[in-house]
Amino acid sequence: MPDRPNNAIRQNNPEQPRVPAPITGWPLAPLMQLDRAGARGLVADLMVSGPLTRQAAFAVAAAVLTRGVEAVCETIVARLDPEGFSDDRVGFALRRRRAREVIAALYDVPAQAVPGGYLRALLRVQEHGATQPGLDPFAQPESYAELFELMSSEPSAAMHSLRYCGALRSSQVQAVRALPAPFLVPEIVRGLSSPEQVSRTIALADFLRIHVPELDDAGLAAAVRQSLGSGNVLAKLARRLLEQADSLPVPVLPPLDGLRTLRSAAEIRAFATAMDNCAATLIGEVATGLKVICAYRHIDEAGVEMPLAVLLTPMVGGNWEIAQIAGKGNALVSRPVLRAVLRRLMTIGLQVAGPAPEVYHKGVAELLGHYCYDTFANVLYESSEEAAIDDDGEADLARIAARLEHITLAA
Repeated sequence: MPDRPNNAIRQNNPEQPRVPAPITGWPLAPLMQLDRAGARGLVADLMVSGPLTRQAAFAVAAAVLTRGVEAVCETIVARLDPEGFSDDRVGFALRRRRAREVIAALYDVPAQAVPGGYLRALLRVQEHGATQPGLDPFAQPESYAELFELMSSEPSAAMHSLRYCGALRSSQVQAVRALPAPFLVPEIVRGLSSPEQVSRTIALADFLRIHVPELDDAGLAAAVRQSLGSGNVLAKLARRLLEQADSLPVPVLPPLDGLRTLRSAAEIRAFATAMDNCAATLIGEVATGLKVICAYRHIDEAGVEMPLAVLLTPMVGGNWEIAQIAGKGNALVSRPVLRAVLRRLMTIGLQVAGPAPEVYHKGVAELLGHYCYDTFANVLYESSEEAAIDDDGEADLARIAARLEHITLAA
């Protein structure tokens, strides 16, 4: 017989030297059941078998977990050796028959109906920690039957994405059954290497449907195509589509004259242009609940109006903390204005981090070497003498500059 790479007898010949590859995890117990049921030496022989033989055995082991060992033995032997039914014939089939024949018997289809794509996919099975493809099983036993069902159906985006995604994992088989069609491209499926990543991707699809309601499958597919290439495809896709979001999940704050919460990407971009800052770079953080951007109109005692940008960050209990306040062009805000704005914002429940005035003794704390550096609390509660000194000089601006050194809205 001529030597061919897919010669099942030659590949499965126990006399052919191979480096043993251990069988571990969930397949070990059902394969040992088959071994003890009469297929003696099955596990030992599979340790030195080729990748496709091992994968066919893992598919059989997965079926044993759901159907039971007797039912699986009866199904396989009835198809492959109807006149010689006995449990040891299953071991013979797994070791000597072609993987295509074993899989056909397992799923009760003709051998020619086993998709070549399924066999090629089995050779790419490589979960995290596997040293090379094809030797270890899927992390989830049910992935063998699910993959066979997918590969046996009509050509689809799911089938295409699995065929060209590289190393194959259970999480990817799960993903293509749950993700919307526009997400089923090899570049996205390739990165779904864990159940957590699959869950995040499904959450992203649902999130975009809610907050970009005008987005249909065609628009989503176009955005996916535009996001392909180097880098994180899903991150680029999310940023691209959130630029169109007209309903960001921002809290409803109590009404306050002069305060306006920005609720859409378009509002944030327009505000960033008018205020000459980089608020537009925070759209993703606003969309995910990490930030809220507000426009505030401060009117001083002389009636002069000053537009301000107010950035809020969430607190665990559901309140919001005032994180930053900046003027147009990211200008620093004088201490009297900052104090007045803070006190007004606090009237609607917005929080300011820092010690309470009734317990904080600034002078004593600093004498002991404990400094509360340039917080909004200092603006609110420091002594009138200190405020008077700071309000007139450049020291005031220097202290506020330190407070705003890492301002996120900086241009």
